[in-house]
Amino acid sequence: MIQACVKVAEKYSDNILVIPPLLARMTYALKDIAKLHDPPLNESILVVTINNSFNDFVILQRNQNFELEIIHRSFCKSENEIMKEFPQIYDEFFPDATVILFQKEYSEFVEKIRNKFNPKNLFLRFYKRWDYLLMSGGLLRAPNSDDREFDNRYWIPNFSMGIETIIYSGRKKILPEGTKIPCKFYGINNGKPQSIKLWYSSEFFQLFENLVYERKEASRKSIYLKGSSDQVIGYYDDRGVPYISSVQQAAITEEKGAICINRVNQNLSLQTMSTTESPKITLIFEEDFFGAEIFQNGVTQKVKDSEGNEQIPLYLSMADGIPEIGEKAKNDYHKFPQCVIYDVFKAIGKPLNEIKIDPKWGFKVIENNGNIFFQIETPSGPRLIPQEIVISAFMKSAKLKVESKMGNKNQINKIRLSTTLKLSKPQKVIFEKAAEKNNLEILYFTVALTESE
Repeated sequence: MIQACVKVAEKYSDNILVIPPLLARMTYALKDIAKLHDPPLNESILVVTINNSFNDFVILQRNQNFELEIIHRSFCKSENEIMKEFPQIYDEFFPDATVILFQKEYSEFVEKIRNKFNPKNLFLRFYKRWDYLLMSGGLLRAPNSDDREFDNRYWIPNFSMGIETIIYSGRKKILPEGTKIPCKFYGINNGKPQSIKLWYSSEFFQLFENLVYERKEASRKSIYLKGSSDQVIGYYDDRGVPYISSVQQAAITEEKGAICINRVNQNLSLQTMSTTESPKITLIFEEDFFGAEIFQNGVTQKVKDSEGNEQIPLYLSMADGIPEIGEKAKNDYHKFPQCVIYDVFKAIGKPLNEIKIDPKWGFKVIENNGNIFFQIETPSGPRLIPQEIVISAFMKSAKLKVESKMGNKNQINKIRLSTTLKLSKPQKVIFEKAAEKNNLEILYFTVALTESE
């Protein structure tokens, strides 16, 4: 993907730079700090990022070449942890200035930080969306940036996004995030030959209104290692473009201690990559419908039921004594309303006193030992069905349709879950339990906006 973007950009620009998210964020943070004073020789800067998904502390410090580099990064889970981390950071690194990036809803908490610690040379910058923050920082850091207000003394040298793999002993870093480019990266420690896949180090990505912590593939095809840690398996060129190669394929030479890339060979990785990527499965739940889609090789396919519908009614019927889903269940509702469950989002994950009972419902909502059940009629009498079993039935139906669409015998086991309603924590727990009953793992939850929104 990165190589494809660069290839197009080469037609329109002489200067191209691939900017990793952390560099874009730090550049955004440093925009105004140069107005304070001339940078001291050993300048140290603390950048704190606060939002509803993560909080981190990054220390930037000037090296002997007067360049800013990242020397420390730590994460906090809660506001209490943030308040404990501040004095520890100040005592260890003595920052000359502090920058806090925060979502606007954390304004009061940031003011609490200001009042308690009175940070030296404090700069505050708030943002609404993560992708806007990164885009703004990326534009500031661009090699041909027109923003004359940005002091180039606060430019951070470009660095790698980090490369890692999974081996029998767990996750292993191939190239640490922050390594200056250009650079090459090598295989793992000496041992028996093996094949591995490469990933970029995990980062936060904006997905609708959520920040999702995810690893992105750096190689679609497995890389064969000969067992030597001296084996070059890839490199970043001087623009920050990553390439996967073998030691025979990569035209890398060392000149004056720097690594120079022969541009003739920059398309090698496109030849070594497989043209087929792993499919990404999303199960979609709307207020009255559910469905699924498959994303693979840049193409999204909607999964249809036997009647050609992409949106399947969110109805479960036991009129015949066995679970029926979708149109058949919706048709049963008109004949046997007491045998059909629907309007599930109005009940699941809520205590009984918060559920607004609709007099049109043929089913009942019952509390038993603190748990909520749906009670419906069946040919053998009334039956109590737990909430997660109801959701599990819809998931099972969607899963079977996806596997049928994919036309292979390998069952899917990882999904994304997209809803048009924002799920509460108890509702997410119910979906996770339902997924487990279908041997599925929900990688993350997303909220899809409707056209009216």
